Amino acid sequence: MSEIEDKVCKKMQERAKIGLKKYGVTMERNDFGMREWLVHAQEEAMDLAIYLQRLIDDYSYPKRDICWWCGGKLIWQSDFDKEDLMDEEGIVTYLHCSSCNASVEYISQEEE
Repeated sequence: MSEIEDKVCKKMQERAKIGLKKYGVTMERNDFGMREWLVHAQEEAMDLAIYLQRLIDDYSYPKRDICWWCGGKLIWQSDFDKEDLMDEEGIVTYLHCSSCNASVEYISQEEE
């Protein structure tokens, strides 16, 4: 198996330990019939859909204060008139990442 598959297997084993501790049974339990397993699986799938929607909502728009490289917080450094640098109108904004020190430059575009 790959390293990724190994990570997933380890996580599944940890989840099984948590489930056994929390519910006192394993997935080999016999107190659920087909319908109960289907309802339980549907409830888990609905939870997943909610988690996915949360992430979609959070990341639908570019986050200008989050480093694309490491996810750290971008800190404003300075703004300049674009005209001073490029003979065009607008603003150039410089930021740096508080975690990995990456530099980011935002250049405004002229609206037509």
